[in-house]
Amino acid sequence: MECRYLLQSQAFNKVEDIKVKNINIQDIAHSLSLQCRFNGHISRFYSVAEHSVLVMRCVTEYISLPKSALLLGALLHDGNECYVGDIARPILNWIKEQNPRGTYGVLDINWLYGHFRELVDVKFQIHLIPEEYKIIKMADNFMLDIEGKKFFEDRWNGDNISKSLYHTWHNRIQCLPPKDAKNLFLKEFRDVYKQNDS
Repeated sequence: MECRYLLQSQAFNKVEDIKVKNINIQDIAHSLSLQCRFNGHISRFYSVAEHSVLVMRCVTEYISLPKSALLLGALLHDGNECYVGDIARPILNWIKEQNPRGTYGVLDINWLYGHFRELVDVKFQIHLIPEEYKIIKMADNFMLDIEGKKFFEDRWNGDNISKSLYHTWHNRIQCLPPKDAKNLFLKEFRDVYKQNDS
């Protein structure tokens, strides 16, 4: 049986056939709006698309005058998951511990994530320096702690966030239905991409 790689708007005979020209914001928004954070082990559906919007807003709020490429990079920081899915961080860390040289069977998972991350960055002209990627990672980790505390309460061990910050940000998590999360993601994308293009 032939196994094709199917996306919302297109199909490929092989994953490696996906090139920069095939990267599509509609596919990304659609896929991320239907992927639940924490592999679905939470009390309500909360999409990767909504998480991505909040990571971008975190960068907006805490960096004075961030350039549009940084905001676009924050919004699309999980864009590669449209193409390769997500492996929950504890599992990914465990895989890395088991394979310190970085090879996991036939393919290096970090290479796979990086390859699709690069395709997304090239497609949307996201040119960032390493320090800017670190800012995005800090915002992503910040939101991870907010989300973890919101959904897992005392079972979450990330207590690096003040109560006032937690209350400010946990109230911004709306657990939008997929269609609404997709529309919000696309609206934010259009607003920021327009700035990045000019």
